[in-house]
Amino acid sequence: MGHSMVKDVMSAWMHWVPPEMLLDDAITRLRILRVSHLFVGTPDKLMGVLSEREVQRAVGPALAADNQAEYEQLVNGFTVEEIMERDGVCVELDATATEAVQLMRDNNTYVVPVLDGCVVVGQVTQREVVPVGDDAPKMPYAPALAA
Repeated sequence: MGHSMVKDVMSAWMHWVPPEMLLDDAITRLRILRVSHLFVGTPDKLMGVLSEREVQRAVGPALAADNQAEYEQLVNGFTVEEIMERDGVCVELDATATEAVQLMRDNNTYVVPVLDGCVVVGQVTQREVVPVGDDAPKMPYAPALAA
């Protein structure tokens, strides 16, 4: 990783959803886009992040019990804003990749929005900054949604 900078390893490709979107629509978007998280709000007003982790917490018990009626009630009754992660962390564009990794570890997350001043300009995920292999540091698990 060396002295890599966040601006050099980040991705500017981000998927945004409005806070009032129904959870069912957000789950569909996660699956179609094949992403593990969606950003809630706009680049100049980040409200939160909806990840597969929050979705699993909200609907996991219904899925585990194979209760389709309860699942449908949950996904059609909740909005993204009701279950998104609000207390996330951000990293500045001029931070080092090492700082981004430490932020992810300290906050048990696998995605960090990148800020240029007060505007979100990208994201860094554990895939972009964590080495692969036996010597790789242990990062938070990013669960996958069932299709």
